[in-house]
Amino acid sequence: MADFIVSEKRKKVWEKEIELFDAFMNICNKHNLSYCAIAGTLLGAVRHNDFIPWDDDIDVAMPRKDYDIFLSVAGQMLESPYFLQTPDTDKGYCYGHAKIRNTSTTAIRKDNWRKRCRFNQGIFIDIFPLDNVPNNRIIRWLYLKLLSKMHSIEKISEYYHEEVEVAKLGFKIKYSISRIIVRLFGKKNFNHFYNFCLSLFKRQDTKECGLISETTKLKDIWNRENFESYSNYMFHGLSVPVPCGYEEILRIRYGKWEIGVQEMNEHGDVFYDLENSYIDYLDSFSQYQDDNYYVL
Repeated sequence: MADFIVSEKRKKVWEKEIELFDAFMNICNKHNLSYCAIAGTLLGAVRHNDFIPWDDDIDVAMPRKDYDIFLSVAGQMLESPYFLQTPDTDKGYCYGHAKIRNTSTTAIRKDNWRKRCRFNQGIFIDIFPLDNVPNNRIIRWLYLKLLSKMHSIEKISEYYHEEVEVAKLGFKIKYSISRIIVRLFGKKNFNHFYNFCLSLFKRQDTKECGLISETTKLKDIWNRENFESYSNYMFHGLSVPVPCGYEEILRIRYGKWEIGVQEMNEHGDVFYDLENSYIDYLDSFSQYQDDNYYVL
């Protein structure tokens, strides 16, 4: 870790994200909503009291009940250039969790640039709902498989034709089938059905929970007791809630989390511009080339 040099640009990206995080926490505190650091942000808080040196985003989790309330109030409380991004607020955005974006900045993932994605792509923080999962292992496996397939269909159906033209035959077939399914349902109806499936176990007393709106990997399924209470840790100057069972949460996700081993960024390469809006780049998607894609 000592060998990793944090660039000045990365530090500036962190500052923009901390501003978003602060706005998020103010809304949650005003409405008495529960939330906690999760994923790389959780690891950074307990191991570094800061960002992991090679990380580039902030991840928080909320119990589904609090998450739904947050979505209902945040849109009215966030002031421009901040924007609450969900599939309902931004056409083309097809992820199962919310983000808060800074519209006056740019954070375009390389794969989204290639796909000519035109949804809001300002600097962001991720907000995940913490959902129940079935106690029965067979039902859980079927449930997670269903959500995984639906999430895959929605994401693939949003890929633009320019990407499909250079794709392999297998992807073209998946793209065509996914487009047909989503069009038959209608995008809004498909999203409503997807959200309905997510809520099937919402009111059940389950022993485990997870970030199943975005990933169905077992590394994101934990015992609910790990989230029964929180304690505060410092994170880049902010005091943030950390779940009481953070050691088990991190062990399941990262293994030997205490050891600081540099890993690949889960987002892949991201193009950042802190001074100009992503909107300024939408018309230059066709000029994309691997050799001039600048990242942190």
